[in-house]
Order: sequence, then C-alpha cells, then structure tokens
Amino acid sequence: MRVLVALGFLFGLFSGIARAQASLELQACNARARSQAELNKCAEEELGRADEAMNRAYEALLAKAAKHPVAVKKIKAAQQAWLAFREAHLEAVFPAEDKLAAYGAVQPMCAALLRAELAWERAQVLESMANPEEGDVCCGQRY
Repeated sequence: MRVLVALGFLFGLFSGIARAQASLELQACNARARSQAELNKCAEEELGRADEAMNRAYEALLAKAAKHPVAVKKIKAAQQAWLAFREAHLEAVFPAEDKLAAYGAVQPMCAALLRAELAWERAQVLESMANPEEGDVCCGQRY
C-alpha cells in the first residue's frame, strides 16, 4: 500500500499533455500489477514512453536546426551531457553500490520512475527549444 501511495505522489509530479497520457498508462498498469516485479515492469514501460517522447523532441529539434551546423553540433553535445547528467543524478540519489540490499525491491521501480520524470522534463525543454513562445526574447536561436 505504501508503494501505491508513493506512486500516487509521483504521478502528481507529472505535468503536460504527454506526461498526463503516460501517467494514465502508468496508473492503469500499476492498477493491474500484483507484485513488485510487475510494478517494476510498469515503471520500465513508463521510462520507455518518456525516452521515446524525449527522442522525438530531440529529433524534431535537430531537424529544425539542420541548416545551422554549429547549432546541431551543440545540441548533440548538450544531449550527450544531459544523458550523462541523468545517470550521475540517479547515482547521487541511490549512491549505494548494492542498490537492492540498500533500498530494497522497489529500487528498480524508483530508479525507472526518476529516469522517466527527468526524460519527460527534458522532452519539454527540447520542445520549447524547437518551438519557442512568440515574444520570448530569451529563447536563443530560432530555427
């Protein structure tokens, strides 16, 4: 029950249309789950959806910036650095070498949900880079 309460809290962290849809999918999966292994699988599926959304946003941004080779190079470097940051952040949150012993059977689920949350956020950042709001003088490059 505690796991479901914690998951409910994590669902509340999601915002935006893509995140709301994925969150509904995650909620439905969790409602069907009957074991921690199944909850872990639900979290991995959520991570897959988040990574797909992030990759679509990344590819869309690269396509928009295609006529600007310097920008493309820097976008790619930023994405590589962000991916390294995500893994380093995860290690900072769960620093123990033996994660299952230190954090229990929920750790794979928690790690996948944290990765997913960060990927949803990154997807939004990439989308805003590709489609800045009209009048935003601080958005940087317009493609």
